[in-house]
Amino acid sequence: MRAGRRAGYKPYVSDLRTRLAAPFRAARDDLREFREAYRAAPEPSISWDVLGFRSAFRRALPVLLKEHSGPGRMALAVWLGTVVGCTPLYGIHYVIVIVLAVFLRLNKLVTWLATNVSFPAFAPFVAFFSVQAGSLVTTGQFQDLSLQVLIDSNWADLARRFFTLWLIGGVFVGAVLGAILAAPVYWILARREATTNKPA
Repeated sequence: MRAGRRAGYKPYVSDLRTRLAAPFRAARDDLREFREAYRAAPEPSISWDVLGFRSAFRRALPVLLKEHSGPGRMALAVWLGTVVGCTPLYGIHYVIVIVLAVFLRLNKLVTWLATNVSFPAFAPFVAFFSVQAGSLVTTGQFQDLSLQVLIDSNWADLARRFFTLWLIGGVFVGAVLGAILAAPVYWILARREATTNKPA
């Protein structure tokens, strides 16, 4: 009886393993494609180079710009990078987006650039609206906090004090801001693609 039940579960277990392994296979394939494209890229001619860094960057840049460059994937890369960039996870933003970009097969460079939405001049506004959105979602009311306090405060103390509210609200603010930024990216690239593929 038990053997029969186990045999009946095997197709479901096998299907679950396949589904769980799919993202890892996609990530492996993505990294292999990048490695092959990088090796095939021409060696740049540079007059001086320290430890080969400039040469590696110049060689990798065209590959990074071309990978997963369809309108939908580029727009999703902008959206995802913006969402992560609006969270208080400073210091690991780049690690998170690169890992997600690899697993989701998105443009790594664009995803990374989009996280910089919280650059220093704009960060207080991102923090303010994120904390307020997080407070509204969790408590139903806005936090008694002024924008000037955020501008004058130490960022480490601020992140610790409002981490949960900022994290929750940052996802919502990032989703809205990401959609605003991703929409023109999709429209521009879609028009360019349509023009390029238009028969003469």
